[in-house]
Amino acid sequence: MGTDRPGSVAALLILVCLLVSPAAAAPGDVTVTSTTVDPVVLMPGDEGTITVVVQNTGSSTVPLGGARLYEDGVLPASDPYPSVGDIGAGLNRTFTFAVRADAPDGTYYPRFSLDLRENGTLSHPVPVRVDGTVLQASVAGRPDAFSEGRTAAVTVRVGNPRPNAASGVQVTPLGEGFTVTPTGAFVGALAPDGTATVLFNLTPDLETNVTFRVVWRNGINTHTSDLVLPIAFGEDKQRADPVITNVEVAPTAGATGRRATS
Repeated sequence: MGTDRPGSVAALLILVCLLVSPAAAAPGDVTVTSTTVDPVVLMPGDEGTITVVVQNTGSSTVPLGGARLYEDGVLPASDPYPSVGDIGAGLNRTFTFAVRADAPDGTYYPRFSLDLRENGTLSHPVPVRVDGTVLQASVAGRPDAFSEGRTAAVTVRVGNPRPNAASGVQVTPLGEGFTVTPTGAFVGALAPDGTATVLFNLTPDLETNVTFRVVWRNGINTHTSDLVLPIAFGEDKQRADPVITNVEVAPTAGATGRRATS
């Protein structure tokens, strides 16, 4: 008869358990694959979002705890993720945080943190740029002087010196003592370093100031900048009424000189 070997049986059971148990995930299996800031460049006081995508590149499921964003230049405006759950092998998980820019111009690095439970913590800095540069407006065309009740063309040029695009750009003349057509102009999107021109027909009733207000959006945030054009009456040399004179030189009888008739 054979003899039982308890030690051999126990060793065999341990080996079987090791073979059927899932492999533990390594901390490096969960990585950040992309980060997105919207708008791309914030202005001081702007609200926006930071989106972080993580992926489990391993071959087994990884349990996750909470996720949050630590401030640096931008303040989190939404609550952290209290509990995330598991992330399966090869799958992605997306985290979006509302933020507000609370710093002057510069580049900042708020830190994304994800609890990997027994595998530690995933920490990743997200670069965020803050730039307070505004859209610029200038007068590209106007008469030498304005006259009461006379319509004159005024051309306004709008430029975008910002490092990112501006959307919904509009130009509106504001003030009293004049009429103008059109009463506003929609430019639309302006790429970085892009320009657009708008023509207004202005008829002043008195000497005044016309404020051309430029309105645009940076993400969901609305911004404005003003261009003030003083209206002063005077003679517009380019539009002065022409005086036509017909000068004829004819000889005078009995004289050696000449006379001019008009």
